[in-house]
Amino acid sequence: MKQRTDHRVRAWLAIAVAISFQFGCERPHESEIATIQARFPGWDGVDTIAYVPSQDNPPASYLAEAAADLKLHLETVAGKTFAITSTPPSTPAISLIVDPAHPDLTDSGAEAFKLYSSARGIEITGRTPLAVRHGAYTLLEKLGFRWFFKNPAWHVRPKSLATLDFDEVHEPAFEYRRLFYWEPRRVDGERLAAWQKYNRMPGRGEVNTAHTYRPYIVTDDELQANPDWGCGSQIDVTNPDVVQQGIEFARSGLAGNPDWLSTSVEPADNADWSGCPFAADRQTITDAVFTFTNQVAGAVKAEFPGRYVSTLSYSAHSGLPNVERFEDNVLVLMATNYSALPVRTRLEHFAERGAKVGIYDYTLLNGKGLRQYINNIRLLNELGGTVYYDEGGGYWAQRGLTYYVNSKLCWDPTLGVEQIKQDFYDKAFGPVGGTMKRYFERHYTQDYAKRRVLALAFNDLARAAQEAVGQPDILERLRHLQYYLRYQWQTVYEEPYDTTDPAQEQQWSDFLCSLVDTNVLWNYFYAYEYGGLSRYWNRYSSQSPPTLEQAQEWMNQALAAFSNEPLIEVPVIDLDDLDLALLGDAQRPVLPVARTLVRGTLLIKIDAARISQGNALIITATSPGSAEDPSSTTYPRLSWTSPEGMVTQISPTTSPQQIALPLFGPGLYQLKFWTFWCCSGTFKFEGIDAPAALSADSFDHAEGVSGYFVVPENTPAFAVYNKTTWTTRAGNIILADPSDTVVLDEAMPFQDGASGEWIIENPVPGLWRLDITHQGRAHVELYGVPPLLWHDANLLLAPSTNVR
Repeated sequence: MKQRTDHRVRAWLAIAVAISFQFGCERPHESEIATIQARFPGWDGVDTIAYVPSQDNPPASYLAEAAADLKLHLETVAGKTFAITSTPPSTPAISLIVDPAHPDLTDSGAEAFKLYSSARGIEITGRTPLAVRHGAYTLLEKLGFRWFFKNPAWHVRPKSLATLDFDEVHEPAFEYRRLFYWEPRRVDGERLAAWQKYNRMPGRGEVNTAHTYRPYIVTDDELQANPDWGCGSQIDVTNPDVVQQGIEFARSGLAGNPDWLSTSVEPADNADWSGCPFAADRQTITDAVFTFTNQVAGAVKAEFPGRYVSTLSYSAHSGLPNVERFEDNVLVLMATNYSALPVRTRLEHFAERGAKVGIYDYTLLNGKGLRQYINNIRLLNELGGTVYYDEGGGYWAQRGLTYYVNSKLCWDPTLGVEQIKQDFYDKAFGPVGGTMKRYFERHYTQDYAKRRVLALAFNDLARAAQEAVGQPDILERLRHLQYYLRYQWQTVYEEPYDTTDPAQEQQWSDFLCSLVDTNVLWNYFYAYEYGGLSRYWNRYSSQSPPTLEQAQEWMNQALAAFSNEPLIEVPVIDLDDLDLALLGDAQRPVLPVARTLVRGTLLIKIDAARISQGNALIITATSPGSAEDPSSTTYPRLSWTSPEGMVTQISPTTSPQQIALPLFGPGLYQLKFWTFWCCSGTFKFEGIDAPAALSADSFDHAEGVSGYFVVPENTPAFAVYNKTTWTTRAGNIILADPSDTVVLDEAMPFQDGASGEWIIENPVPGLWRLDITHQGRAHVELYGVPPLLWHDANLLLAPSTNVR
């Protein structure tokens, strides 16, 4: 983003300068700026919106749309009518001007615009009509208008129009910025399109990311006539005839869709490359895919300047291709899932070889937390990226703030996230913004599978509703969040309905359908696919939203249902915020290592002295197979990531097995381990003689877990959470304080899916011991303290502030 404000004052300029205004052409002399701006007439003197229709670009009609939206929004606040004119105004006005040759815009991109206030009113000058439209919504934002979530209830307007004084140039960091998901109702699609428009998305053109190998680049009929063109579920991209097919497909797509920024040559959405001559491994597949992309791009480059041939770094073709140099019209989007390599490693590889790069993110799959998306956007900006594309879902009550923050950062990645969030709390919730900040900060870091967390959330909304009496806009937003929490309550803790009881099924369907117009849930998933309710599709768009009486009744039921839960805040500590170091000589015994782990992350810190002993860390991984069948030969997988992001994939084939983990330099390494099915492989790690810890914010174990963890000074409370599966057998949980006094010794719940949360308030700071014992798989979380657990206190990684 570029922004400049110029308030220079020439002391010798003491008289007003008469300005002859010729629409869209004549500019004031630089020395006149301060005097002109000082005479800005204010909103009482501005009641016209002017633009030249011939500067617009039908069918998009961005200028006409900008003028209409300015008129609509300004009139709701100003209390007067704004006229739209296509002739040069004789009185102060909002002027929408397309001027690609403007001296302040010539070095900027197609979406750059300038906002300028003077005695003539406000000028929004853009290089293109789209840029001018962006400027119109930026002006409205500066006046206090907001479009936080998709539903109109989350659109905010100011109480009055502030007098503005500016001379600024803006442009987006990325050419294309999009939130994508499928919506079944036309009105939902229109609302999403409006939300993106108001928040200055998606950008010029359309970036195509479709899977096109079959049946598009090669149709079913062509494949039948030329069977050697196909292999597996893909096509043979090394076949010269297929390369020509790709070239013609790309040429046709770009020629037939002049609004496209790119056309896609992405493989089919599966990893079936069987029978392809280049399918020896993932590396050869990656090489073939991107060589093909580069050939197609080179062939159409001259015909379509400024436009791209796009594909993803994804699935079996997410490696680092051996292509020496890419055409500069190749656009590669790094899928943040389905790859063993870090996003940074792939971005740098393609960018260094000349390709345009972007990120294809997955808020749909990766949860509601903000940090990972913020990091991706800022990384993309750091490396000069072109596109941020998010495959999201319509979970607006759950992730709406994520979508909004991402939209702001995609325009300007340098913005302060806390400032964006605070603006949301202030403008969406006014006097209850403090309560709602607490609600959202917990919402984004904690799981409603913990009854205490859901109880705290319900109580926050009840308190906020009491404080917002008489403010219907705020109350409506609070009700949307109440509906979402009720859905969480019903689906996490209660059976939604008895499948053998049509009346209960009907009641649950009525509840879901009543939420359709609120956009609280993703209407496609919850009302069309959830629980076989597709037969209620004909009722989907006609159900009335909940009444105020229903909403209050539901809230009363929730408060009563959770009235016995302790309203204790136990904040989550993010490992990314901690500088980790060796705890040192803690003088504690090494606990038994007879514990097996199923899924989690080990953190191992390597110093320079350890590197000097060799270029590998040798560990022994014992994988006894399934907890139910020790003879199982299904082994789990490991991923070893260096401090610089280099990833090594390891799949043990015997047990026990010595594994050499390569060392690339000092720093903090991550060893992730996981299995794909319940209990089909477990790990015991031995031989780790470096400072280490099990990341205890989320891991699965099969025989319990033992270890030490650090409780910092001034910790108000911490908690241990354990959830069982159908394989879990009897056992218990023990917590001992720094003096090794047992403060908790309780039996575990063992029904399938049962969970327990044990909270210690005002704990004594120091080194605590946790010991969970049972048979079968279970899930553990440790929070409220640094989530780091290790069986050897003398090798425990801990926050450096706690190292003594």
